[in-house]
Amino acid sequence: MKELLSIEDPIAGLLGAWSAGLNLGSALLRIALIVALAASIGCGRSSKRHSAGLTAAAVKSSAGAAVCLPVVRVANIVATMQSLKAEKNVWFTCADMDGVNWCQLDFKGAVGLVIGSEGNGVSRLVKEECDFVAALPMQGQINSLNASVAGGIILYEITRQRLGLKAR
Repeated sequence: MKELLSIEDPIAGLLGAWSAGLNLGSALLRIALIVALAASIGCGRSSKRHSAGLTAAAVKSSAGAAVCLPVVRVANIVATMQSLKAEKNVWFTCADMDGVNWCQLDFKGAVGLVIGSEGNGVSRLVKEECDFVAALPMQGQINSLNASVAGGIILYEITRQRLGLKAR
């Protein structure tokens, strides 16, 4: 957490009750490192939420990202969000289907992206602590994405905005 607090406008990724350790490693941690995420923060393993830990398989599937990116486990995601808001003025966005179109959000400054579990999404308390809710529009017969894919799409939008790249 010290590294995160020392960065001027950090991007922090918060994972709620993450259930798929391989998705964590192979997709989200790799993307997080590529887009210069300051840290990945995950909720400590809980019998209630069944969060996936950073297992050996997840570390291996991350292709090195898990050892290059600070990965912090915390006991309480909401308390961590409150602390980051107070200390770094971080604005939190969670990904959920009932939010604002992801392209309409401003991701400049210190931001935290909260990705919930597949199937259950972001918990009510975490969602209430978020400042914004981002939705990815869905068309066709399938109405949901793998959590790591949704997180990756939004992380790339954060990066696009920070680099000042114009969308066509």
